[in-house]
Amino acid sequence: MKKYFLILTIIIISLIVNSKAVDKKPFEYPIQAIVQALIDHEQLQTYLHPEKTGRVPLVISGQGISRKLKLKKFGKKVQISENKQISGSHLFFTVFECKFENYCNVAFKYSVEGVTGSTGVFIGPDGSIQFEKTDIRKQ
Repeated sequence: MKKYFLILTIIIISLIVNSKAVDKKPFEYPIQAIVQALIDHEQLQTYLHPEKTGRVPLVISGQGISRKLKLKKFGKKVQISENKQISGSHLFFTVFECKFENYCNVAFKYSVEGVTGSTGVFIGPDGSIQFEKTDIRKQ
């Protein structure tokens, strides 16, 4: 009898543990907030030149960038293109990898100005964003 009770207890515990694992929602990275914070990053501003023809609205494209994002720059809606061969000025994300539910690795280029950049992004438990080792430079 004790043997059956032990087996039944193990089965019940196993079912409870597995049901909690199934109920866990996948982590959703705050991609929109990360991209908005990046296009507003103070180091990038010196290269965007909104006063030059063809720079407003800002056009972005690349890996991990969904057309569903709602972004603004220079008082205009940012245009998001899925076309990989865009001509003219645009910010192209070459890397946008998120892992560990709290970190993303991002790299980009802004060819019209000969600029490349990369940064690590920490995501706080409250959804806050903190850049780490941001490197934006003219090539």
